[in-house]
Amino acid sequence: MKQVITILSVVALFLVWALPANADYLTSVMVPGLVGGNSIVDDSVEGYFNTGGNTVLVGGTPQPSFGKGDVILGITEINTVNSVGVNTHVYAITDLQVAGLVPNGSNFDVFFQPTTKAGLSLASLLPGLGIPNTAMAGVFSSTTALKDLFTGPPSPSTTSIGDYVSYIGANAKLDLVLGINPGQETTAGDPNTSVNSTGPTAAQPDYFHSITSKAGSNLATAGYGPNPTVPFGLGTWPGLNGLSTSSQIVGVDAGLSIVLNNTPFLYKADLPGSFDNSPSGGLDATTHGYQAGVTNAAAKGAMNDPNFKYYSGGSTGGTTVIGGGQDNGTLTVDPIAVPVPPTAFLGVIGVLVLGAGYLRRRIA
Repeated sequence: MKQVITILSVVALFLVWALPANADYLTSVMVPGLVGGNSIVDDSVEGYFNTGGNTVLVGGTPQPSFGKGDVILGITEINTVNSVGVNTHVYAITDLQVAGLVPNGSNFDVFFQPTTKAGLSLASLLPGLGIPNTAMAGVFSSTTALKDLFTGPPSPSTTSIGDYVSYIGANAKLDLVLGINPGQETTAGDPNTSVNSTGPTAAQPDYFHSITSKAGSNLATAGYGPNPTVPFGLGTWPGLNGLSTSSQIVGVDAGLSIVLNNTPFLYKADLPGSFDNSPSGGLDATTHGYQAGVTNAAAKGAMNDPNFKYYSGGSTGGTTVIGGGQDNGTLTVDPIAVPVPPTAFLGVIGVLVLGAGYLRRRIA
């Protein structure tokens, strides 16, 4: 009997080695080879960190404003994957640092890079998960439904967006990390230079971009706080924390690489970017293939959100949150199933044949 158990154990080990990794919740609802990729629709909340030290003069007094070096940290609740509802089973965390602002008429093109601010990068907020420094977003899932972070905070002690991040990291599996292909860095190992501050180029095609609205432009030109001298609609500029969910700040799009993959799929780099006519003049992104694309996204104010206080205040990574907003959009990826190597099947068959022969000899 001991020999039989031993043989069966060996066979089981070979089977485990031969088959792809077990699918988790996210990959169980994704469809490999779906024409146009898998559509993942979300809603988000986010906190703003004035880590760039940017200011604008208001009445002769310097006032903090949105600009290069500032960080936006957000949590995303995935609503549907290919129109299938997955609420509270799938979340994402976005972590962006402003690489540069380029004037575009009365607005700005804003280009983001992976966050390098100490304590605010994904790798430092979620240690032990192997997240690379070129990360800009992580996608997590859980077979057990998590708390609905859009109807209430993760716990009664919640004070900032960082508590939302910690809850997701502790209660869900990290599936994918989206970011900048490390091979595209202009200085090896330095994510600070992994994105051109004026847009994607042929050498650095991965990008995360937004175009400001009037409200978003005011964040840079009038500052984060209220400024009565700046017209805003029919009233005056209310500042970031005075914007309601009807006030759009920016439109968002991105074309990224998958820099960490914990799923049983591979992902094609065949998704077109939606950003075109880069100010850098180096890339027509619509003809470049990406592993992950973000489209139809828009950030807006959120001061009328009943949970606004939780993600617009407090401190995360030792840095004070100065305001918050909401976001939404569609993430697209194109997974392909990974076939089991033929050699793995041959190995399993070989073990079974040897085991059967051994048992026959023992019985005889």
